[in-house]
Parts: sequence; C-alpha cells; structure tokens
Amino acid sequence: MKNTVEILCLGDIQFERQISIDPLLTTLLAKADIVFGNLETPISDRGSPANKVITLRTNPAYASELQKLGLKVVTLANNHILDFGPEAMFDTLSLLAKQNIRYVGVGENLKKAASPVVFDVGPLRIGFLGVACTLPSDFAANEFKLGVAPLRVRTYVRIDPAIEQEQPGTPPFIYTEPDAYDLDYFIHIVKEVKKEVDYVIVGIHWGVPFQNNVLDYQVKIAETLTGNGVDFLVGHHPHTLHGIASMNNKIVFYSLGNFVFHHKPRPELVKKFSKIMGRMEGSPYSAVARLLVSESEMETELIPVMLDEKGDPRLANLDEAEKILVHLQSLSSENGCKLKMFDGVVRVIVK
Repeated sequence: MKNTVEILCLGDIQFERQISIDPLLTTLLAKADIVFGNLETPISDRGSPANKVITLRTNPAYASELQKLGLKVVTLANNHILDFGPEAMFDTLSLLAKQNIRYVGVGENLKKAASPVVFDVGPLRIGFLGVACTLPSDFAANEFKLGVAPLRVRTYVRIDPAIEQEQPGTPPFIYTEPDAYDLDYFIHIVKEVKKEVDYVIVGIHWGVPFQNNVLDYQVKIAETLTGNGVDFLVGHHPHTLHGIASMNNKIVFYSLGNFVFHHKPRPELVKKFSKIMGRMEGSPYSAVARLLVSESEMETELIPVMLDEKGDPRLANLDEAEKILVHLQSLSSENGCKLKMFDGVVRVIVK
C-alpha cells in the first residue's frame, strides 16, 4: 500500500510496577506511526477510593513506564479513571501531557469528554474518540459535570413462567439495548469528526469481564457506529480476547484482551463473583491490532501476544499464535470476516 499509515491498537493497560516487555514487541511498537490503548488506571497518589468493588490506582513513580509502550494516544473512557476522584484523574492527565501522550474519553464536561484527538500523518488525518458503556455511579460526564463520555445501556430481565414451572431455577433471559439519547449524541459526534478526517477510530469500554459472549447491545452499537462513520471500533473491558466482526465494510474488535495487567482480584472476590459469572480468570491471550491505512485502502492484521503470570506481554511463538488463531476463529466464524495466519500474523479478510 502506497503512503501507508501504521496504527497499532492495544488492549487494557494497568500497571502497578515496572513493565517487562520483550525487545521484539518493543521494536514493533516503536516503528508504528500511532499506538493507541486503553489506560485502565488513574496515575496518582491523591484522592479517596470510590464506593465500588474494585478501585485501581498506579503510583506516579511508575508513570514513565508508559514510554515502553510507545503510546501516542489513550482512551480513558472506562470504569476506573475516577476510582480515586477528580484529583487523581487530573493528575493522570498532567502526567500524560508530560510524556506527550494524548487522551480521549474524559473531560471537564460532556463536550470535552466526547472531543476527538486528531493526528496528521503524511497525507492522512486520523481521528480518535473514546466512550464507555461501563459506568459506575456518578462517572458519566454531562453538560455541567466532569467525567467519562457515556454510552449507557438499559438492561431488562424476563422470566418465562412456563419454563420456571418445568425447570425451576433456570436463569432468566437478559436483554440489553443502548440508551437512545446517548447513542444519538455519539453518532452526531462521529459524523462531525468524520467531516474533518480520513479515518475514525473509537475505543469503547463494554462487555462483561472474563466472558466470551458478545451481548445484544454491543452488536447494536457496532452496527450503528460502523454505519455512521466509524472505521475501526476497538473494544476493551472483558479482559479476554474476543472475536472480530466486519460490519458495513468496517472492522469491530469486540475485545483485544489485556495488554499489560498487573492487578490480581482478591481471592474472596473471585469466589463471590464466580458464583454469578462463572469462571473469573483473565486470559493470557491478547493481540495487537495492526491497522494499515492509505487514502484508498485499509488492511487489518492481528499480532498474537501472550501475557505471563505477572501480567506482562510478549510476542506469542508460532505454537501459541496458532492456538490464539483457533480461539479467534471460534468467536468470529459468523461475523462477516475470515482469519488466516501468515508468518505468525493473523490477517483479517472481509468476506
């Protein structure tokens, strides 16, 4: 591809100490024009913990570790950026600025939280946005309040009396749908950004942790956004590697899994939530999404990555890459694209 811009998209990034990353992966990240990821932690020593089950925070002494990842832009639209309040969020923004890392997905009000970051690379303009469906109480930004760019979701539970009579204890049916106002608002933002750029990439926090299922609200959002100007939709939050879909000739990564993740949930918490959610373990499988775009073409690849027991990443060997491919194929077979491996890299082929 002539005049190609290389964009690498990473999964969830949460660190509590020095990040160990293999030299091959470091070289790969350093060569890209833009590296984009989800920063899943405030970086601060200030603030008080929010009233929620898990609160994350990284000591500012480790802030420079982000340089190892070659990041140019991060999304902060997630369920942890306000874990220690506004003070910790603003500390994070300040530390990112000192490292020349830009951000999307949060701000002093809704307009700023939903504002894009735009890069001019060669002949192309690339726009980034961040939005979250996973919103703890009071995390969402509005016209007058700081916070996360929201795309809220409504959940409905239905119990079938006939089934319950015959099979007592059968789990209820759960239906989800995006909030119409939030979705319309974000579509408007995307369309305005698309007028000014060649490609729009959206980082979206959604899904259920440690599960492989894609929920109905995710499909609805993906279809709507790719039909209204989003070229690549990059999912985070489940902490497992999900499938890939082609919609409206655009690409949806439902979840890239963890890229760096040091936090380990408390054993009693794992035991408690496993009764509801099933097996509650992060996966060692991850991937870097490589987007190769020009003025007339776009190609998509996945570079298989493995996390070690400490939560640090390395490039997968060929054997591991084959296993990751099989995993991805099992979750992507009916999603409008084929996955084939060439020299350890997974090529995404739109059907």
